[in-house]
Amino acid sequence: MDIAGRAHAGENLAKVLVLREPERGPPIVMSDALSVNTINEDEANIRSPCLAHGRRKFTELEEVFPAECQGVIEALDTVFEHEATTRAQGLRAAARLAYHQEHSGPIRAALKVSLEEQIRERLVEPNGSLGKGFQYLLNHWERLTQFLRVPGAPLDNNTVERALKLMIRQRRNSLF
Repeated sequence: MDIAGRAHAGENLAKVLVLREPERGPPIVMSDALSVNTINEDEANIRSPCLAHGRRKFTELEEVFPAECQGVIEALDTVFEHEATTRAQGLRAAARLAYHQEHSGPIRAALKVSLEEQIRERLVEPNGSLGKGFQYLLNHWERLTQFLRVPGAPLDNNTVERALKLMIRQRRNSLF
C-alpha cells in the first residue's frame, strides 16, 4: 500500500490510519487548515491545525498593519513561550495541559474577544488581507486551541515540516 507520494496529507490519512492499532485511541491529526487536508474528516480523529500557520498570516502583514498585527503576534508569541517553558521543564502531557490552561488559556480567551470585537465594530475590513487573517483564527479557533483541552496536542508542526523540507530539497537536488 502506497501511503506516500505527492498527495496532500488529508488524501493519505485514511491509508495511514488503517495501519494504526485501534487500542491506541484517537490520533491527533496536525496539518495546516487547508480544506484538502480535511478530506477524511472523522470524529475519531482529533484535528489540531498548526498555530504557527495562523501566526504567519500576521507576520506577513506586519509591515502593512503594524498596530493591528502587534497584539495578535505578541499574544501568540507568549503562548509559544509557554510551550517552550513546558518543554524546558520536561512536563508530561497532563502537566503540560494544566500549565497551558492556567497560563495560555486567558491569553487565548482575550485574543478571541479582541478579534471578534474588531470585526464586529468594523475596525478591520473582513474581505481584506487582515480580515482574512482574523477570520482564519476565528474560523479554526476550536481546533487551534486543542492544546488547551487535549493532553499532548501540539501547537505546531514546525519540527516535522523542517524534516520534510530536507527530504524534498534532496529529491529536487537529485534531479539535476
